[in-house]
Amino acid sequence: MKIEHVGLMVQDLEGMRHFYEHYFEGQAGQKYHNPKTTFQSYF
Repeated sequence: MKIEHVGLMVQDLEGMRHFYEHYFEGQAGQKYHNPKTTFQSYF
């Protein structure tokens, strides 16, 4: 099975990025930040 996209709302964005990269060999793209809404994510 291959998962290509997952969306989660979390308190610690950097911590979750590290978790998925470390334990699931995931690869995050560049960080996205919308200054108007303060929304941040990795794709």
